[in-house]
Amino acid sequence: MLYQLGNNHKQIPTLLAHFHEDGDFYLVQEFIDGYDLTQEIIPGKPLSEDVVLNLLKDILEVLDFVHQHQIIHRDIKPQNIMRRNCDRKIILIDFGSIKKVGNPGNTLTVSVGTPGYMPTEQAKGKPKLSSDIYAVGMIGIQALTGLKPEELPEDPDTGQLIWRHKAKVSDWLADVLDRMISERHNQRYQSAGEALQALIPDITLPKYSELSVPNEHTDEDSLVVYRKFMLLLGLGFGVITSVLLIALIYTFLSTSLSPQKQPTPSQTFIENFNNRSSSHIDMSVG
Repeated sequence: MLYQLGNNHKQIPTLLAHFHEDGDFYLVQEFIDGYDLTQEIIPGKPLSEDVVLNLLKDILEVLDFVHQHQIIHRDIKPQNIMRRNCDRKIILIDFGSIKKVGNPGNTLTVSVGTPGYMPTEQAKGKPKLSSDIYAVGMIGIQALTGLKPEELPEDPDTGQLIWRHKAKVSDWLADVLDRMISERHNQRYQSAGEALQALIPDITLPKYSELSVPNEHTDEDSLVVYRKFMLLLGLGFGVITSVLLIALIYTFLSTSLSPQKQPTPSQTFIENFNNRSSSHIDMSVG
């Protein structure tokens, strides 16, 4: 599933390999030349409504692809959303926590996510597609207010965040965001597509085909590929180091063993003349 996502969308990094080692799970993904949204959403510096609206649209468009395939990201936050330098597009990263909706193999109720962007049902280990919508809504509110999620007060009766008075925002966008971060998951938009249509009513959502299935990659195969890559990288550095060392040794030996420069006849005459003059002066003084 991880391989299929990156191979079918240009705003999701391609997964090159994955493996388990010493009890840890590793992903080797395509390098993205860019920066994460912590460089745009800065504490104490609220963004304008137009900027935030475009940001929400860009995030939800990528997330719509993920949700159409019934996959929950489970860790959407500014650090896991990048802005690519070459085309300024949003890139959704860190798919190490994804969950397939209705996967019978997932029976453990493990809490996965980041506090502040993780709604109640996800904290209980029962995430929904709408759990991702909560996280995107929190990013929007953070951008509008310049405040981190933990800095926003809650209504003691409903648990709903109190934030409107801290932002310059129209009522309609505030209403959309409040629904996105509703405490009850069934009151939120149920997918990225629904949230997009609320933000941009006339938008036409693309219909994605089934994910193409690449060749199977086992953990062992991926680990072998990764180790071969690291071995080749190490050999490359070793060759470069050896060449530099040989060059240094050659330079040192060439300098040390080169014949001393012979003095010219004129230099020899002058040196002998000076020596004789010095001897004559010494004898006269004596």
